[in-house]
Amino acid sequence: LGQLTPSLRIKLGIWDGLADGGSWGFSGNDVILLISELEYKYSLSDGLLPGVLELGLARNTDGIVSGVPFPSEWGYYIQWEQLIYRERTCDPDDAQGLGVFAFYLPRFGGGPVTVSTLETIEDSAAAGVVYRGLIPGRDDNVVGAGVAWARLNQGGTNQETAVEVFYKAIVTPSMSVQPDIQYIVTPSGIHPDAVAVGVRFQVAL
Repeated sequence: LGQLTPSLRIKLGIWDGLADGGSWGFSGNDVILLISELEYKYSLSDGLLPGVLELGLARNTDGIVSGVPFPSEWGYYIQWEQLIYRERTCDPDDAQGLGVFAFYLPRFGGGPVTVSTLETIEDSAAAGVVYRGLIPGRDDNVVGAGVAWARLNQGGTNQETAVEVFYKAIVTPSMSVQPDIQYIVTPSGIHPDAVAVGVRFQVAL
């Protein structure tokens, strides 16, 4: 929506709340997801270590999904990112260094019965570290590790934990490749532990 102050900004996003992942069209369920986010940017150590704190409010409107009434849901989230070590303190435009991040999303609120997949997630949180330019000569490459946890409501252990390690390599100024590996403890709370290996390609046009 706009810049409120040099360090404070408010943002708004509108999506098809339950879009069909198997098509490019809208779901037709009349459910709209609204997210408003307040972003606060700051810095430590005389401006050498930037950070950002974000508070978001989200709401799914009510609608009809597969012939079943879908009640409205709402929730909030908190996200934090902080650079804690900078390789070149003399160059403010050089972002090489070590950063940390954390995210917390409480359970969405809604009616007593809903077909939303969010109803099975009670709480979720994530945290991790990233390092840009760890390998000499590869200043824009990023290596990172993180852990994500969710408290569920569908039996079994009623929780899922995923540990991930990734490396994002910049191939050209407009293309990157990012292999990653995840170890997932009790997926969906009801399945045996699993390992997932993937590769993500990104092209900027």
